[in-house]
Amino acid sequence: MWLVVPVALVLAFFSGAHALSSVSTRTSPELALAVFPGNGLAHQEIAYRSFVEGVEIASGPPPSREGESGQSVGATQGSGGVELEDLQRSAVAARGPALKALRYEPLLPKAHVLLALSERDASRSRQIINLASLLNRRDTVLQRLVLQTRVADGDYPAMIETLDQMLRVRPERGEEFYPVLNEALRREATIPQFVDLLGKSLPWRDRFLDYAVGQPSALPSLAAIRQAIVIDHPVFDQRLIANLANAGDVATAQIIYDLVGRSAPGSASSAREANWLADYPPFDWTLADEARFRAQTSDDGRSLEFNVAPGNGGVMATRLMATPPRAFTVTVPADVEPLAALRDMKLILRCWGGAEPFFEESFADRNGEFLVENAPSCQYLELEITARAWTGSASIAGRLEPVVIVDR
Repeated sequence: MWLVVPVALVLAFFSGAHALSSVSTRTSPELALAVFPGNGLAHQEIAYRSFVEGVEIASGPPPSREGESGQSVGATQGSGGVELEDLQRSAVAARGPALKALRYEPLLPKAHVLLALSERDASRSRQIINLASLLNRRDTVLQRLVLQTRVADGDYPAMIETLDQMLRVRPERGEEFYPVLNEALRREATIPQFVDLLGKSLPWRDRFLDYAVGQPSALPSLAAIRQAIVIDHPVFDQRLIANLANAGDVATAQIIYDLVGRSAPGSASSAREANWLADYPPFDWTLADEARFRAQTSDDGRSLEFNVAPGNGGVMATRLMATPPRAFTVTVPADVEPLAALRDMKLILRCWGGAEPFFEESFADRNGEFLVENAPSCQYLELEITARAWTGSASIAGRLEPVVIVDR
């Protein structure tokens, strides 16, 4: 029994030392090691700090520590003025404490990163990275390095797989990795893998799509993917259709528009009706939406209700349509108050992307029925309806029925 008290005191001492060492690991790793030399995390912290200081000397501002700004070792490789040689030289200087860290705690991810970066044998470095990645798929620093090796090898399928693993665990870090994923998306060979990946309900999928659809270089691949799978993300469909059309690829934009269950007004029949739906411009309508100049679709989607206050006006409604093969009429039944305001409402037609209209007529002159005898040779037309209430005049309020286009 006389041994119990001394043993208990010794255990309590080591327990307290370990606790104090653990608490001070991040803020003062030297103190942590002085208290408990077997603290592998403290050795890793010292190794990483040594690496950061070396990179700072070589390139200026150091790479941020994970958890402070979200950047990490992998983010510095080949960017921001940091050369691979600088990274390797700094990692070699940190190799000693990194090895000590692994001696006490073999699964520490950043120590593996530094060990891999310090290797001059590229195949051995990759082997360390791959084995370390199998041990820990959550550490962002390690996974960034895995990502760098995939990019350097041109192994985009493996890179996509790595990013998927990273983003499943840390979807909130997506903004850091979306540009790299987008770089892979631009390559036609990766489309089948993206089709398989984006067809799943992933925690990061919609946010990545929102990013990628704003990148002009990614639009062709996104269109091909969208034609292969259903993506339940209406805002993505809206932006994809609009951005493809604005980039000049109207034919593909119309294919996507048809996929969402719409049919763009075209030349397939002699009579076509364009309801006042405004979900997927430019094949649906883009409507004026200002406090004193507003147009909105009726509840049933068949009528357009509008109001123009004095001193306001402009394009009230516009949409894209395929150019009919011959002369055609455009009929827009209008119910307007005051009736005299019809003279300040016009139908304007221009080739898609063209500056000057080839047709411009007042509703009062044509009574809402417009004959277009000389259609241009362009494939798509932009149809505009304008209205204006002059300063000092009465407000304009009214309703337009669906636009009907009939070949002559």
